[in-house]
Amino acid sequence: NRLPTFAQFNPEFINFESVDKNIYCTGNNTIPFVRYEIGDNGGVINFAEADSIFKAYGLDIRKEARRAGFQNMIFELPSVYLYERSDMSTKLYGAIIFPEYVKDGLENPKLANSVTGKFTMFTKHDKKQDEYLEINVELKNGVKAGKVLEKEIKKSINESLLRNSAEHRNNAHMMGEKVSPKIILWLYEHPLYFKGGAKHKWVNKEAPSQIKRRSH
Repeated sequence: NRLPTFAQFNPEFINFESVDKNIYCTGNNTIPFVRYEIGDNGGVINFAEADSIFKAYGLDIRKEARRAGFQNMIFELPSVYLYERSDMSTKLYGAIIFPEYVKDGLENPKLANSVTGKFTMFTKHDKKQDEYLEINVELKNGVKAGKVLEKEIKKSINESLLRNSAEHRNNAHMMGEKVSPKIILWLYEHPLYFKGGAKHKWVNKEAPSQIKRRSH
């Protein structure tokens, strides 16, 4: 149901490739770059493929161009389509949730002695296929999870989401607790999400297939 950014490109100036739905680009700029991973999800198609896709939905590219008056600007070049950056945001009932919103909540001075500031979040679905936001939070070394701490973290993050996102605020007005995040606390450097030395992901698109208990 997502609508990607869709654009043609000229490979003589800049080239795009798709490997496992990750987009790479190569360009001959002042500082050349080769197969640079830009962090977006998507794909690359040639003109014939794009033309076929449009026709499958009842649209003829050339006819539409003539109707709009720019038929001389149709070039048979490849195209790239891009979805949102895979590690930069997630969505909850249409509201875009950026990591900065959650970071803001975890920077609450009341939580300074309890959390490291690291987290990983997902948009998931329950048994009724209703969406919910799961936020996995790393505790500081030596800190144990508890219901009181969990509630404090949830309250702080929830307040930050409402403060920073008008879309989320509107959803909360209509849907109430349904859009409040689910908080899961993890021990310091737990290998599932917070393995030491590994590149951290603030947003994940797929949850691990097996989850081992985290907080004790």
